[in-house]
Amino acid sequence: MVYERPQSYYDSMDLDPEQVLLYLSMRKRNPQNEDEERLLKQIREIESKGRSVEIPFNGL
Repeated sequence: MVYERPQSYYDSMDLDPEQVLLYLSMRKRNPQNEDEERLLKQIREIESKGRSVEIPFNGL
């Protein structure tokens, strides 16, 4: 699939869950639903405590 702009790729619903988590944590993806809103909130809470989010590697 060809995306017209990078943000279209980051916000795509065709991404693997690991990619969604990665792009949310990098602030490249805009949350697409309530689940992603909750994930982003959790990511921000973890980072506010000076910790980092570990993302499972599945060939990214």
